[in-house]
Amino acid sequence: MEKQIELIIKYSGDMSSLTNAEGVSATFLLGGYAIVTISPNQVEAFLAQANIDFVERPRQLFFNVENAIAASCIPRNRIFRRINNRVVDERLTGAGVIVGIIDSGIDYRHPDFRRENGDTRIIGIWDQSLEADGFEGAAAPAGYNQGLFFAQERINQSLRNPEEAIPTVDLSGHGTQVAGLAGGNGRASEGRYAGVAPDCDLLIVKLGNSRGDSFPQTAQLMEGIDFCVRTAMERQQPIAINISLGNNFGSHSGDSLVETYIDTVCGIWKNVICIGSGNEGGMGRHYGGRVGFEGQGIGRQTNEQTLEGLYEQVEIAVSDFQTAFTFELWKYYADEMEIAIKEPGGQTSPAITTVNPIYEGMLGETRVNVLLREPTPFNSLSEVSISLVPVGDYIQPGIWTIQLRPVAVKNGEFEIWLPAGNVLRPATRFLRPVEEKTLTIPSTAKRAITVGAYDSNRNTIASFSGRGFTWGNQYKKPELVAPGVDIISPTPGGNYSVASGTSVAAPIVSGSAAIYMEWGIVRGNDTDLYGEKLKALMEKNSQSVQDASLLPARSPGSGERGTESLPNPQWGWGALCVEDR
Repeated sequence: MEKQIELIIKYSGDMSSLTNAEGVSATFLLGGYAIVTISPNQVEAFLAQANIDFVERPRQLFFNVENAIAASCIPRNRIFRRINNRVVDERLTGAGVIVGIIDSGIDYRHPDFRRENGDTRIIGIWDQSLEADGFEGAAAPAGYNQGLFFAQERINQSLRNPEEAIPTVDLSGHGTQVAGLAGGNGRASEGRYAGVAPDCDLLIVKLGNSRGDSFPQTAQLMEGIDFCVRTAMERQQPIAINISLGNNFGSHSGDSLVETYIDTVCGIWKNVICIGSGNEGGMGRHYGGRVGFEGQGIGRQTNEQTLEGLYEQVEIAVSDFQTAFTFELWKYYADEMEIAIKEPGGQTSPAITTVNPIYEGMLGETRVNVLLREPTPFNSLSEVSISLVPVGDYIQPGIWTIQLRPVAVKNGEFEIWLPAGNVLRPATRFLRPVEEKTLTIPSTAKRAITVGAYDSNRNTIASFSGRGFTWGNQYKKPELVAPGVDIISPTPGGNYSVASGTSVAAPIVSGSAAIYMEWGIVRGNDTDLYGEKLKALMEKNSQSVQDASLLPARSPGSGERGTESLPNPQWGWGALCVEDR
């Protein structure tokens, strides 16, 4: 059978004809989106359908990975005194609220996800990685085309009789950690390492591998979000969804299809979506600058004092044993620039402009492919995709230089992101990286709660925490930060380990959202406490760091510490604080 690919589409009207063609299948999502599986030779005819608004290829995603509870203003006995300026004096544990974990799976046998009688607290597991016909008595969830779903009753059956075990496993342990921090009950530690919402209902989606790739992609993530919201609607329960993964590919303006889908879903039912800001803050994989204006460029083409003479040189250190990779430059479409690439030996490519938007050539022993893409109906920016592909096993090590020269610029701003995850060796990075605008996608989605990480023992921002804002400072993200350094969390096998990352911070916020929703929606104190209202409450309650000197100055060189207004790119509105202080 011919290899198939996946497409994310936005459509209008009736799309029932999608599955009429042989070899084409579709999963219809909320809000007029769908995931289509199709053969490459059918794509052109398929996209000719008038009611397809836009199409996008999925992107790869990568997993981001006792004191944190206290630092987040959560009483150890879970008896809250005040919430949103109201006297509460109630024990809140997330009961009646679903926490959806879309990640690498879960060790469903871990005591922290079981009740005192041994039954599971997990209302269902959808393992997208399993073959739909590979396990007797299980099938994909209704309306979806991959994986197997195991309901709560089937999980309990497996717990009571090991011979009837279900085949889902968490190989990396990442999903188990995330689930435990959001909603583990700490039974394996006599309650010491309980998560934030120990009585919530857990709904687990183990992301499956996309067709032909080893990491999950945005198509699987969108299906997981869709499944979680539909399940919550069927059960008539509020839901907090946790996403602790992301990538660097895209404009970081919140306009990719997966992000517009998240924004759409945030307006359906009583939900909130919490996303880690990523661990790219100190990785050296982002650079931003401006060409064509006095004082912005770092070099000059000529000695003439003209704006056109200003240009920018961006150096990338490529380490030994670095395999092929692709990175992206984004700019305003109104700005015309020349782009040239120089390899470590000094050979330089011809100047590439919007007049000749495709370049393929050899620089030394490396093939360089450059492709310029125009704006889309969902994004007004222009993308330049640059790929370095070695003739042998590895790219030429040394300093590669991207030269940007203005031709006709109106603004001149540009941003470059190297790939996230384990594609790059640690020493492959920009020589002069810029830590701001290092939020990973989809954490740049407008209506999600974007969560950075801080060290609650030192009251300092975590060096790895992805920084804001989004492109053009359009959205002020992250909304807040939560403890994310050296946090003890469950691991497969019934144990615990220490973890750091915004992957750790995000589920602490997701669990806190469950506490708010229990108080507001389940207990009837504020039935509108979800979505943007819940986000606003978290922003309001977030606390400034105890030592104001740790906040950056309002302007470089001012000498005044702690004077920058909030939100700022590192802390957002401040550190998570659930109970009014």
